[in-house]
Amino acid sequence: MLASQLPQGMQLELHPVLKATTGSGELWVDSDGLPRREILNLAMPGVTAGYDAQMQLTVDFSGYGDSLPAIALPQPTGADGALVLPAAGSGGGRDHAIPRASGCDRCSQQ
Repeated sequence: MLASQLPQGMQLELHPVLKATTGSGELWVDSDGLPRREILNLAMPGVTAGYDAQMQLTVDFSGYGDSLPAIALPQPTGADGALVLPAAGSGGGRDHAIPRASGCDRCSQQ
């Protein structure tokens, strides 16, 4: 369990919004018993002061048994340990730094 791997005195807790999240869903299973599609309908009360959120998440599963190359996890490379992700597109765009304790402060800049 992850909790046993934490430093002594540290604990994990769910965010209150996640604790209050409710929902329903579907799981589509193929003739081999493998999941093919998952659909989640979630209601998240109190996301911000005065606003609730609703979300539908659909995940399609495929390629069972296909060999995939290992994916290297990104490492913090920015100031103050920020994770720097390449901009979407052809590689010629700007990089986006995601600070540790907040959202991407440059995503709206083009």
